[in-house]
This record gives sequence, C-alpha cells and structure tokens, in this order.
Amino acid sequence: MGEWLIAVCDDDKIWRNKLMKDCIEIVENEERVLGFSNKSELLAAFENNLDIKLVFMDILLGEDNGIEVKNELEEKGVCPYVTYITSYAGFMDKAFGYNVLHFLQKPAKLEEIKAIIEEVDVLIKE
Repeated sequence: MGEWLIAVCDDDKIWRNKLMKDCIEIVENEERVLGFSNKSELLAAFENNLDIKLVFMDILLGEDNGIEVKNELEEKGVCPYVTYITSYAGFMDKAFGYNVLHFLQKPAKLEEIKAIIEEVDVLIKE
C-alpha cells in the first residue's frame, strides 16, 4: 500500500477519533492518518500540499456542509477521493459526484473502511 495520506474530517471528536483509530489499525502507520474538526483545518492541509488522497468526511461539519467542502476543494483543483460518513442517510442522494466513492453510516465497520482504503490504493496506481 502506498504512503499517501488519509484525512478524517468530523466535528464530533468521538467519531473522528474512532475513525482515525480504525484507519491507523488498517494502514499500520499513525503518521498517514490526519484528523480535522472543520472545513478550515482541512482546506489548510491541502493548501500546504499534503498528499491527501482519501478524505472520510462528515456531511454536517458544524456550520459547514461536507458536500460543499468537497465542491470547494474541486474548485481549487484539488480532487481527493471522498467517502462521506454520517448519521443522516437523507443526504445520500446529494452526496454523490466526482471522486465520491462511498457513503457510510456511523458507526462504520472496520471491513468497510479497509475496503475503501484498498480501493483508493488501486485507483491511485491506475
């Protein structure tokens, strides 16, 4: 598996930490998994040219919306693969688009997370 980075963007610290822990368990490298609690932190990471290829993003990020954050990244020419993770299935129809891979309900299963990470690794190598 490549050395690209995974971002977890969720304003809920408990959910963010759980997903980060699961990702670290899968990639076996704590430095490859970054946590962000809001849009500003995530955008700053991309502005600093971090090699983030996969973003697990909550749809409701405090006052921000994960779908709009993804669109903003695209407008800046940054197109990581995105998997939305949320408690609100009602957003599913609005969430899909360019580079959106999956929509997971909280709490996500370790097997689901692993499959997504492996899928991105294959997509990057293509």
